[in-house]
Parts: sequence; structure tokens; C-alpha cells
Amino acid sequence: MPNKNAIGYRPTWAEVNLDHLAHNFKEARSLLSPKTKILVTVKADAYGHGLVEVAKRLVACRVDYLGVASIDEGIKLRKAGIQVPILLLGLVLKKDIGPLFTYRLIPTVCNRMMACALSVKAAALRQRIPVHIKVDTGMGRIGVLPSEVLKLATDIWKLKHIQLQGIFTHFPLADSDRKFTIKQINL
Repeated sequence: MPNKNAIGYRPTWAEVNLDHLAHNFKEARSLLSPKTKILVTVKADAYGHGLVEVAKRLVACRVDYLGVASIDEGIKLRKAGIQVPILLLGLVLKKDIGPLFTYRLIPTVCNRMMACALSVKAAALRQRIPVHIKVDTGMGRIGVLPSEVLKLATDIWKLKHIQLQGIFTHFPLADSDRKFTIKQINL
């Protein structure tokens, strides 16, 4: 039980109705081309709403991908029986390369060194591993700079055990600074 007298305590309560979540997902999907793939981010325990429960409902709604922050979250979903592709949105440590293959998790790549390390492991296992490139368009956390993304993508395409499956960025101010977000999109 949280200490109600603690500094910063806020009596916040969120109740998620999974039927409403499913309805909202289906409504969003109906606005898009049937060819459009949707990834729903369920990191941080689905933002405190229950990682496995939310993920299972989204899978039942035919979500294309799930996004998680850490390898632990991805493993938890696999152990719960989730089979859709799972993208690790954060950086992958070298010690976690093996479990990526064991649990069929898709890593985010931001540099050639990690792409090469993944390729070496994939070659040893006689597999190909899908990856997504993260582009830093202003968030300042992780990602390849826009000026370097074409070079990285070209380098990855040359690695026969890597499948470049996607590219993404993070819009940190999408709900408050429209000019900055438009600038990110135009990069």
C-alpha cells in the first residue's frame, strides 16, 4: 500500500476496460489502409495497466506488433504465449543477444557495431534476424542521426543474416509542440 503522506504521492487511479481498449483499437484500425501495420507500445507494464492482459487483448484484435522497452518485458510476453512480433524499443546489450534469438524478439539497431554483432550470432545459428532502425529526430536518447541513417541502412542491407524490417522514431512533443513534431516528420 502506498504511503499517502509521502512526498509526491498522488491519489491517481486508472481503470482500463479491456472491451473499450479492443473497441478503440478496432476503430483506429478502421481508419487505416488494410496494408498498414500497427505496433502498440505496451512497455512499463502497459503503462501500469497490465502487460500480459493488455497484450493478449490486442493480439485478439489482430495487432501486428507489440513494442516493449526491455528484453525482460519481451520474455514475459513470450512466456505468456504471445506469438506476434515483439519489438524491443530500447537498446540491446551484448549479453542479451542470445535471448533475442531464444525468444524471437526484434532488436532496435542504432549503429553498425550492434548490427554486426547480431549478424555474427545469426550466422552461427544459421538464422536471419529482423531488426528495426531507431532514428533520433530530436529526442536525444537513442538512435542514429538523420544524416547517418541512409549509411546505416545500406550497411545493414549488406549483412546477409540481418533483415531490415522497419525504421522508426519517437515524437516526444507530439501533443504540445506541433512545429517541432512537423520538423521531425520532415527529417
